[in-house]
Amino acid sequence: MALLRTSALLLLATLTGWATPALSASDPSGPDIQQKTVRASTYFLGEFEVAKSAFQERIKPLAEDVALAAVRRARLEITGPLTLLLPDFRDYEGTAELPVAFAYPVRGQGRRVPRYQTERKGPFKCLTAVFDESTQTAKTLWQALYKEAKQRGLEPSHDNRVVIRKQGDGYQSEYQLGLL
Repeated sequence: MALLRTSALLLLATLTGWATPALSASDPSGPDIQQKTVRASTYFLGEFEVAKSAFQERIKPLAEDVALAAVRRARLEITGPLTLLLPDFRDYEGTAELPVAFAYPVRGQGRRVPRYQTERKGPFKCLTAVFDESTQTAKTLWQALYKEAKQRGLEPSHDNRVVIRKQGDGYQSEYQLGLL
């Protein structure tokens, strides 16, 4: 339950009041941003149009629905953390809803389940940083990722991810800005 509360707060901050990232000077002690390529994986996912104003209330039931559908109905094994597949936020400024796919990496053949899909995603090149709520907001972390991409001469794709992993007694959220 703490996972869902944490991810709801992180994404609510991201989704509400999003504006095109400003490219102003940042704190030199900012986030540790790395470039990496995430290996290819098969995901079981459900795609939803989520009202930005109601995201906090919707995240828990949607994440649970997808996990239950994967295990009980599709008969797949979940092999990794909840991964939120997000669009380029700049394309959704001023809109009331945002398309979000709640996805879990899976293994197995499984069965088809209406309203859900299994999708193989190729390697995912990205800039990545771990969210630290004591030093930043979700919005400032996304801004830092966009700024870093520009400084490195990299072009963001229209795919982003938030990977939420259990760590100790809490959870760690890794923000991934997709790159072309």
